[in-house]
Amino acid sequence: MSTMTLPTTVRAAKVTLNLARLLAEGRISADEAERLHSLADGSRLRHLMANIFLIFGALMVVGGVLALRPTAETGLVLALASLSGGTLLVVKGKSEWWLLGRTLVLMGVLGLCGWIGLRFSDLPQPWPHLTWPLITVLLLAGAVAYRDAFLTALTPIALGYVLGGATAYWHALYFLSVEEPIVSVATFGILGGAIFWLRRLVPATYELSATVFWRVCFILSNFALWVGSLWGDYIGDAWLSPMHDGTYDWKGIEVWRETAIFIPSVAFTIAWAIILLAIVIVGARTRQMFLVNTAIVFLGINFYTQAHEVLLASPWGLVVAGIVTIVLGLTIFRLNPNSNLIGRIRKLGMGAAH
Repeated sequence: MSTMTLPTTVRAAKVTLNLARLLAEGRISADEAERLHSLADGSRLRHLMANIFLIFGALMVVGGVLALRPTAETGLVLALASLSGGTLLVVKGKSEWWLLGRTLVLMGVLGLCGWIGLRFSDLPQPWPHLTWPLITVLLLAGAVAYRDAFLTALTPIALGYVLGGATAYWHALYFLSVEEPIVSVATFGILGGAIFWLRRLVPATYELSATVFWRVCFILSNFALWVGSLWGDYIGDAWLSPMHDGTYDWKGIEVWRETAIFIPSVAFTIAWAIILLAIVIVGARTRQMFLVNTAIVFLGINFYTQAHEVLLASPWGLVVAGIVTIVLGLTIFRLNPNSNLIGRIRKLGMGAAH
């Protein structure tokens, strides 16, 4: 009897099978479909759903408490009490109390962030300007101390607010603002890239947090490129022009912009497409499917945006866009990240048979 040991990269690979389609096409039998289904990791799905409910529950509780507008002292006491109780339950390590402890920790950290936002808004400068930097530091401290992936995801988002980003919602309308696209792209690109390349050096307990961090940075950098592709960017506009003090002196802003460094929107559009195509190629070759899938999504967003902004303005623009899209589709089809994996498994299987 011979045995076969797969390399670590193969053993860690994840394969998605459409059992219903394979069964209908006659490529597997009913017994094989049942066996493969029994191997699925159902506990992972339950764990994911539980975490989703806990996170949204914590967000709603904190949001409801803040909406009640408690006094600063009451809000601070509630947040600290939740954080202390959650820390105690997490440290005890008992599985039946761990999830409750983690929820209380989330409520405590988010409650402290809300308290900072409410408290500092009533203080004179520079305290209001320190709101988001302190929230970012608090979220980062919570992410590191409790090894929490959700707090890790919120950290770069809070940093985006420090850089002038914002989101909002009105009825049937979502709003995304990036005041400094170049600075945001550089910041999230450097941070996300550094964590991506160093993620294998962090302790195993922080591996998930590191993965979440660089992925959120990648998404936020694409948002910044998206905004830049629409408006361009006067570098430092939000901080150096008369706009930054809230007076909106349009004449003064125009005078400042005459001497400012401006990156046109077309430069963002072209650079964004080139960067995403390079990421698709590298991601496919290294089997980083998150990079591949996310880059393809933002390629579609870039194309959809420019189609309405530029290409649909002329028939020839639409023809060129169609040709480019076909070429991209054929290229992506040839970049099959699983081909090398399957070939290696077959080669190992043939070797084991001997």
